[in-house]
Amino acid sequence: MYEFTYVKENTFKLIYTNKKGEKVEKEFVRNVETAKKLQQIQAKARLKMLLELNKMGMTKEDLIIRKDLGKGQVIYDETNFKEYEKGFIELEAVNTVDEIFKDCLGLGIVELLSDMGIDVNSTKQEDAKTVEVLTRKFVAIITGNKEAEEEKQPS
Repeated sequence: MYEFTYVKENTFKLIYTNKKGEKVEKEFVRNVETAKKLQQIQAKARLKMLLELNKMGMTKEDLIIRKDLGKGQVIYDETNFKEYEKGFIELEAVNTVDEIFKDCLGLGIVELLSDMGIDVNSTKQEDAKTVEVLTRKFVAIITGNKEAEEEKQPS
């Protein structure tokens, strides 16, 4: 069990019981730099993707399938490009959120979950849901989501 509590303007606290049964309180401060990191995820991921394509001698157009239907009609299938891009965005999001956890709480997400007694390699649906909700609430607080700031219920 854990909960996020509002302490004062831009200051919050994560309270949880660690795997030793001890109550742990980690106070953190929301700031503009942290929120900016989250906002830059897509741009950084796309830049990394384009650099990777360039290293392979490819461009975005190489991933897009062009089909000429005749009579001046052409359709483009961007499925390959979108999937390739999605992978870069997901990886950048995971790395950025982990970096923010480290900056704010002194632990990366894996270390924090382990301290909370959650098996990060678990395939249980409830563990996956805990990770998702914890991360979503934390990111909402960092980005200034007012509903998250008022969240007082344990998760």
